[in-house]
Amino acid sequence: MSIILDKVNFVYSEETAYQIQALKDVNLEIKDGQFIGIIGHTGSGKSTLIKLIMQYYNDYTGSIYCDAVDIRAIPKKALYGRLAMIHQKVFMFDDSLKNNITMYQDYGDDELSEVIKKAGLEEVVKNNPLGLEQRVGENGKNLSGGEQQRIAIARALLKKSEVLILDEATSSLDNAVAARIENTVLAQNNMMAIVITHKLVENILRQYDGIIVMHKGQIAEYGTFDELMEMKAKFYSLFMLNN
Repeated sequence: MSIILDKVNFVYSEETAYQIQALKDVNLEIKDGQFIGIIGHTGSGKSTLIKLIMQYYNDYTGSIYCDAVDIRAIPKKALYGRLAMIHQKVFMFDDSLKNNITMYQDYGDDELSEVIKKAGLEEVVKNNPLGLEQRVGENGKNLSGGEQQRIAIARALLKKSEVLILDEATSSLDNAVAARIENTVLAQNNMMAIVITHKLVENILRQYDGIIVMHKGQIAEYGTFDELMEMKAKFYSLFMLNN
């Protein structure tokens, strides 16, 4: 799958007629299988960009294409069958670990075991006598935030999503746990990943095919870690400030 944004502009319109331009003339191409990081200050347009790709809003100007098809022409159910988004708070229900992963769909044992391994959930299963039948508790209270994120990754892998999007999913986790989650995503094959992150960890950032730096609704910079560091501009400042 490829995703292309062509001259995309988007304005949040309030009832008071006060308007906020969230994206300004954004042009971007993400190719099949690429791993892309998105960084920027709060309000820079990071999450808005993702929300438009996920069809949260359709009242933008310009075009967004998924495999050369305008996403406005793709039914949401079909789009969400190909894209999976993980938020900071993962939806969990008070049932078994297995049912929280499979969402009550039927999968073979081998298939389930494979995604548990790929999502890094093996220890969670092995360390509880009930294994996959252990209860996660109301809102996942029996699991850590990192474990809940891994369940969300396992869900995406089970439904064979072509694109995995993390919308600041690791922002509430400590740096070590967040790095393990991002490494888990980066280890997946045959999947595009788009990760909005505040965790500017060098060994993670170096693994991305490209890093987008958002500023005031625009793509201010784009390149690999080394390319952006050599520019000594916005990315360089953000990275040095956080390290």
